[in-house]
Amino acid sequence: MAALSKADCIKTLQDQGLDREEASQIVDELVKEKDRLKADENIANATEKLAEAWTNKTDAARRAAIQQKRITALNIISRKRLEGQALTVKEEGFDFEDFLEASLVGSPKKFTGSRQSVSVRKDSIMHSWIGGMANDLEKIDGAQDLIQKDMDFSYQAMREMVEPGSTGDETARQVAEVMTNYSELARQRLNKAGADIGKLEGRTPRAHDPVRMLAADNGGQAGWVEFTKNILDVERSFPDIKNDPEAIDAALNDIFETLVTGRDKTVSARQQGLTTGPANLAKSMGKSRVLHFTGGDAEVAYHQRYGTGNLFYAMVSELDSSSRKLSLMETFGPNPEVMIKSLIDKEINTIRESNLDVATKGKKIEALQNSWTGGLVQTGKFARWYSEVSGETFSPVNIKAARISSGIRAVQSMAKLGGATLSAFADVFVKANAVRHRGDNLFSAWVKAFKFMTERGTPEQQRQTARRLGAFVDSSMGNIMMRFNAQDQMRGKMADMMDTFFKYSGLTGWTEAHKAGFTYTLSSDLGGMAGKNFNELGRDIQVIMRRNGITEKEWSALSKLAVKTEDGLTHLVPDQAHLLSVNDILPLIDENLRSVKPQKGRSIKAHQAARAAAIDRARRDLENQLMGLYADECKYAIIEPDDRTRAAMVWGSRPGTFMGETLRFLTQFKSFPIAYYQRILREQRWQRAADTNYSQKLLGLTHFASAAVAFGYISMTAKDFARGKEFRDPRKPETWFAAAVQSGGAGIFGDFLFGKVNRVGSSFLETMAGPTAGTLGKAIGLGGQLVRGDIEDVGADTARMAVDNTPFVNLWYTRMALDYAMLFHVREMLSPGTLRRTERRMQKEYGQEYFIKPSSVIKRGGGFR
Repeated sequence: MAALSKADCIKTLQDQGLDREEASQIVDELVKEKDRLKADENIANATEKLAEAWTNKTDAARRAAIQQKRITALNIISRKRLEGQALTVKEEGFDFEDFLEASLVGSPKKFTGSRQSVSVRKDSIMHSWIGGMANDLEKIDGAQDLIQKDMDFSYQAMREMVEPGSTGDETARQVAEVMTNYSELARQRLNKAGADIGKLEGRTPRAHDPVRMLAADNGGQAGWVEFTKNILDVERSFPDIKNDPEAIDAALNDIFETLVTGRDKTVSARQQGLTTGPANLAKSMGKSRVLHFTGGDAEVAYHQRYGTGNLFYAMVSELDSSSRKLSLMETFGPNPEVMIKSLIDKEINTIRESNLDVATKGKKIEALQNSWTGGLVQTGKFARWYSEVSGETFSPVNIKAARISSGIRAVQSMAKLGGATLSAFADVFVKANAVRHRGDNLFSAWVKAFKFMTERGTPEQQRQTARRLGAFVDSSMGNIMMRFNAQDQMRGKMADMMDTFFKYSGLTGWTEAHKAGFTYTLSSDLGGMAGKNFNELGRDIQVIMRRNGITEKEWSALSKLAVKTEDGLTHLVPDQAHLLSVNDILPLIDENLRSVKPQKGRSIKAHQAARAAAIDRARRDLENQLMGLYADECKYAIIEPDDRTRAAMVWGSRPGTFMGETLRFLTQFKSFPIAYYQRILREQRWQRAADTNYSQKLLGLTHFASAAVAFGYISMTAKDFARGKEFRDPRKPETWFAAAVQSGGAGIFGDFLFGKVNRVGSSFLETMAGPTAGTLGKAIGLGGQLVRGDIEDVGADTARMAVDNTPFVNLWYTRMALDYAMLFHVREMLSPGTLRRTERRMQKEYGQEYFIKPSSVIKRGGGFR
């Protein structure tokens, strides 16, 4: 080492495969290490230590060069596949923008692969992992209750993950083994997609709380660095700089910034205001895995100081992050953002060289150039969709502002969504419509819409099968809250409160039962088709399959995934794909790789490696396609917001920015109507998938509209009944119009749409501005009443506003009893005579009365008569 000049050292590293910039950086670090060793007289064997550092650097350079070659190969393979898919889309009469839209968030149009998106792939991966993990944990006696209710047990399991067998708690050891297995499963699959994450023994998943990390009483960033350093296993964490305290501090400060700013969730160079260079998503993987602590107790101490949630929450958070990155990498290669922009650039060049007229060329080129633009919000549609699927829109800029704002929205949700389950009655008719869309007649569709509660087999058997199909996992992931409130990714105690609220409201059980029922019947329908040729299937199911990338070749393999479950039904189960034989898979891989012998000019070893990788990928793709079909079709049956919906709501903005928070407040409670428009109305899902005849479409629309009005009336009536009000007059046209809105795009929002401007200022415009703005408007209205001297009902109105904004008070099955037992009395005490005035006003404005008039049981000024 001493005999080499700096230039010689750089050249040596370049010979290992590094570019000059990377090689120069490593040599500069070694020069710094050399100077430090010389300056420290207490360090013995400085020359040997420098030689060791050189060896470590050159070995790392060699590994990096091999990894770079692998990434390059994966990019080439991905590019070839993507260009082939784009060509297929064009051959079917659509264009490049349709292809890229389909690849990112799914397209509403009907062409091969139009629903085979990054968004759907992410859902399919996550459902596969969480469903499998939930089934494995259920096999451990008492584990699920302990994980959910006992934080000390989570700490025991953490210790077992770091030091197996250290606690003597057999249940904790088994839980730790399950968690470790799924963490390893995610690591291996990420590495196959291009990442280079080493296997790390004795590691737990971590869910960091940025607020705690920044808290002054914890010492802020400096406190985090000092605390972490004191419990750190430096040898494992930073082997290359273990003897350099300054470098260790610098590395810890960089990790702190990564964890707090959310860059570990792939905030791109574009979002950071930097020029996008050769760095890619695959190379960024593994940053959060750098820290190794000295043992299980140190891991627990770190979580108690800087973590959030329990072990299961941390595991789900890690798998969610991994599934987002994995879906992007498996779709677009190791560097998704650069690949997408490269495809756009190539399409622009193709347009320039085409025979189109100049005006058309200019219009198309301008549209593509504007598709990837940003600012306070992402105005380019592809950039907007990418921000959503990559998770950028969950990474706050100002953590404190984001946390406060999301907390306000959470309180509004828990105060105002107590009747969301009654609004969800419309799920039944939407679910029936989705079953009819895939080819069933009306009678069969309605039977299957109610079928889950009458399925054969025990609930345990159904639950295990449903999890394997991707159902019954949303409550495990804490995603139920996203159905009507998709603006925020809640965490910590507020997330626990939201989970509890939706569980108590009944929405969790209702939603999961219907999702499981739909998925269950869809999988059994497909299981009954196993053994048939693709062309023998119904035309409607063929259309749905093609949209999910399943053609005759894929169906030939998928139909072999049929499993007869304990309930006596035959299902197509995605996780069976790994059992498919090589002969089953061969028709799905590149023709050049089907033979065991390589083409001329290629080594046998390289050919066999490429062939094995292609077969492995084909198996994974089949599992993703089937699981993705279940997940995507289920969102047409039980409407939920997806990445496209969120992109329409927040426009690629990040939490903690003025624009980001403004958009999140404006769109609160609007995720359901937006998703309803995108998935039902825009795609005309009232018709069967293959309907082309006008009379068939009209029949479908008639059925859809009739069912919408009927179930809207049921939902509306249920809400009135829960508040003690008489049913609305079915003879009035406005009643049925309100019912139609209730059942569909407006849902819970329909209550507000049909409310008139009231005496405390809740206007339509305020409602459109979101519930928080509406609440502020009411508060201002109350102030105006006081200024004007209009104090007749100000006390009652103030009390009502307080109640309407208090979490858990407005649960649909408790509100009426609470009103008569206490709340009506309070209003009457504050504003004597207010109950009679409210009754008269309700009769005049809405033509409704209470079943039991409050004034008939509560005397003026409060108290029972």
